[in-house]
Amino acid sequence: MVTQIPGGVLAERFGGKNVFLYPMLIAALCTILCPLAAKLHIVVFMAVRVVIGLCQGFVFPAMHSIWSQWAPPLERTKLTSITYSGTQIGNIIPIPLAALLCYYVSWEAVFYLFGIFGLVWCFFWFLIASNSPDECKRISSKEQSYINSSLDGQNGLLSALPFVAFWGAMTFAGFMADFLIRKKLLSTTKTRKIHMLISQIGQAGALIAVGYCEQGQEMLAVALLTLSQGISGLQYGGYTVNHVDIAPRFAGTLLGISNTVSTVSGIAAPFIAASLTPDLFLLLKLLMRLGLELNLIQDGTQV
Repeated sequence: MVTQIPGGVLAERFGGKNVFLYPMLIAALCTILCPLAAKLHIVVFMAVRVVIGLCQGFVFPAMHSIWSQWAPPLERTKLTSITYSGTQIGNIIPIPLAALLCYYVSWEAVFYLFGIFGLVWCFFWFLIASNSPDECKRISSKEQSYINSSLDGQNGLLSALPFVAFWGAMTFAGFMADFLIRKKLLSTTKTRKIHMLISQIGQAGALIAVGYCEQGQEMLAVALLTLSQGISGLQYGGYTVNHVDIAPRFAGTLLGISNTVSTVSGIAAPFIAASLTPDLFLLLKLLMRLGLELNLIQDGTQV
């Protein structure tokens, strides 16, 4: 959470390869040091684990930066889906393997083995990975031309449209909310709730519609994404200032609490669902329900 934004900025500035490599290298070394840290003091062990977590925050921004240079638009979803499936494999294999190592060898062996795996991965990543097709020495000229030509066709103006719409809706929401309250057309509470309701439902509906766009409907997809991002700006007439409505003296503290709750809910949802059901199908259904309910709870803390 802390390093994801810096990770994205660094990856865009220096390329995703090294922003991916060095944090993973540090994380692998820290993993090997975990048994020693645990023997020194629990605080030292926790500090090492925090460093590992901070390093892992760079992973997904760096990954997206790399795919932005490598993935042709018509293959982007498939390639990123395959990449993200690796994280699930990483959840499946280590758990039983760690249990076997603890039983037959020692708990320290778990950290040593996975730390070594991380170092080996870093070695091959350093040799094989490239920031872009232009830097890759193993790609054919035909492949390089195909990727570059497909990426060159992207329109920067279209990419900026959703954020322009967001800015416009955010500004409009501020004036509209104050107008409704000042003219006593709606109470403060109803004004906040209506803005949040339109924002959340409208954003979700537009994003769902994007999933049904087919090849050749690129402009429709851009329009829906722009609508989704734009309508989400209406939330600034809702929860953003609601803390000031409730308790002006403690608005900063309230915002910190509500944002923390919203973050914790996203982290806790998979663990809660996994503890409630061992069945995969039921787990997926429950995860979706929990995600919706926790999102509503998040909105409830802010409205």
